Amino acid sequence: MQIDIDFEVFKALTALRQSESDSYNAVIRRLLDLPSSNAETYAAIANALMSDSTVGAPPSPALNPKALENHGGLFGLRSKSMSGNEHPLNGLLGRYTAGIWLGNTHFPEGTQFRANYKGQTYFAKVHEGKWLGQDGILRTSPSEAASAITGNNVNGWRFWFAQMPDDPTWRRMDEFKS
Repeated sequence: MQIDIDFEVFKALTALRQSESDSYNAVIRRLLDLPSSNAETYAAIANALMSDSTVGAPPSPALNPKALENHGGLFGLRSKSMSGNEHPLNGLLGRYTAGIWLGNTHFPEGTQFRANYKGQTYFAKVHEGKWLGQDGILRTSPSEAASAITGNNVNGWRFWFAQMPDDPTWRRMDEFKS
């Protein structure tokens, strides 16, 4: 079976993978808050993803909006009240792709960055889809931000450490490159 998706959806699903061994099916199962794979639930996902998600398309029985509300919505979040014509997948990925793409790597909204240079610690963050330094200046890349601090050409991917939202660990940015 093959499901056609556009490049933006592919990027969003790739950003949600937890590791290289994490399959796209596993990502979609987490998005839909489904238990580990079995034939019945896999078929429900396939049917939901292949259905027309435009207004007026009936929701898949496995993705009944009332059932989603009763179970806390997708990702355990309460979904806003849906009219009968809304499909539960409309806008789903957009909600979880906010942030910034640097090369082929996605850093979600709220990601923090830190770097130490000559005994001083510098900070930046992803804010409204942009790199925002502690000085309030928007930058287009980690290297531009690092060069502004050092006054030299610097590989920003090796200069900065990143902390993803809901993860207490700081890792050098180049560890996130795919």
